[in-house]
Amino acid sequence: MSILFRLNDNSDNGHKKWGAIAINLFWLRALGDDQRIVVADMVDLLGNIVFSGFLLITAGASLALQAGCNSNLARHAGRTFAPFWSFGSGLICCLIFFIIDTQALKTPLPDQSLLDAPGYVWIGGLMGAYYVFANLVSMPRLGAATSLSIFVCSQVIMACIIDHCALMGVPQRDFTIWRILASLGLILCVFIIARY
Repeated sequence: MSILFRLNDNSDNGHKKWGAIAINLFWLRALGDDQRIVVADMVDLLGNIVFSGFLLITAGASLALQAGCNSNLARHAGRTFAPFWSFGSGLICCLIFFIIDTQALKTPLPDQSLLDAPGYVWIGGLMGAYYVFANLVSMPRLGAATSLSIFVCSQVIMACIIDHCALMGVPQRDFTIWRILASLGLILCVFIIARY
């Protein structure tokens, strides 16, 4: 089974070139310009605000599913195998996207400037592993709704703090009274979900 995409290449003469990539479960092969099978324009699609919103909504929902899957997997296979499988399968998906992004979409590979990146950029994976571990421990005790509501609440409040202090290179945005009220509302939501 293959998934085909249309790619844009704005050349110097102003003409749009067409290409496609086929993603197979076991191989990835670049197709020539003579191929006319098109499913999606990846470049335009990824830049679409509506599509980005759809990605965020489905990603948020997938976190709840992921927590439940990992919790059940840990119960059947052990708490060490669950995160191993979670990140192992995720690595495969990341490798596929990396190949598409660098080979088909022509995103440049990292260069020497990577060495100048702040030290904290390398701990994202550790935080992801901690998130999986925290879910494995808390989900059986608190349930899916309470665990995820606490996660979302703390995530939003921390994001507001990062915005306010302009941490990690993000643009500065004040922790306004409206954001404070919204954060308090989230805390109230967590209490109601946990209590009832």
